[in-house]
Amino acid sequence: MPEYIKVPEYAKIKGVHERTIYRWIKNSDINARTIDGVLHVEVDDNSFLDNSKVVLLLSENSQLRKDIEFLKVRLEQAQDTIDNLSEERQRAQERSDTIILHLTRQLETKQKQIEDLRERSLWRRFKVALGFG
Repeated sequence: MPEYIKVPEYAKIKGVHERTIYRWIKNSDINARTIDGVLHVEVDDNSFLDNSKVVLLLSENSQLRKDIEFLKVRLEQAQDTIDNLSEERQRAQERSDTIILHLTRQLETKQKQIEDLRERSLWRRFKVALGFG
């Protein structure tokens, strides 16, 4: 009993364009039939099917290797982006720490000034403000 494969697969195996396969079918050079609404080409040589599977696998393998290379490049780019963002985050954290330290010192200074003012009498604060004391 003959086996059938889809036209694109057959064209790929034969190394021709799909239109060529349709022309062969029209000219009755090869047999074809519709299966589930899709045109299939008859293949009666089992060795052809085995070889065709090898050709398809090699083709898919080649495409997968290209995809892997592309993904490696994208992964490297993503890692570079992550590294850059990590460095920027570290610098931002250092700036933030510096600002917080500076503001903390200012706050402590202002708190000491307030405590000093509270400890002095009103008359003493007045003299200091006028420059007499």
